[in-house]
Amino acid sequence: MPVLFAMNNEYNVFGSDNINILINNNVWQVWNKYRQKTIFSREACGVLIGGVELKTKTIIVEQCTEPMKNDRRYRNSFTLRDDGHQMAVDFAFQVTEGKQFYLGTWHTHPEPNPFPSYLDEQDWRDCIYRNSDIPSFVFAIVGTKSVSLFPKGKIKNYEFQNT
Repeated sequence: MPVLFAMNNEYNVFGSDNINILINNNVWQVWNKYRQKTIFSREACGVLIGGVELKTKTIIVEQCTEPMKNDRRYRNSFTLRDDGHQMAVDFAFQVTEGKQFYLGTWHTHPEPNPFPSYLDEQDWRDCIYRNSDIPSFVFAIVGTKSVSLFPKGKIKNYEFQNT
């Protein structure tokens, strides 16, 4: 079972035998902001931006985008439609001279311990196929009580219990 190894002032650090994931605390704050706590809450979504250290098999999620004006958000679905997400990826890539790039997506589910739907899994496979030059991916689903992380689109569930 994957374990939460550490938490420091800047990152939550997750790991297992074959991969580590560092999530910047600013990303956690965004995710907590959009948890679907009421029956009226709509799914939120965005992209994950960061880098990969191949030698240590570490994915570092430095930032994420938040829902934007042209995104479509419903109770149980979403569509990333706003060009601002791609602009954020392009900007991060440019200012870090290619060290930060698109790592995947995040979205919310109105359930305590989120599990991906068939559509989520299909979207992840399509994303990996479209971006075959990226060395590694991570996808996140933010539930009402925990966050599940899926590195490379595989169904390995890393959870962080929120209060």
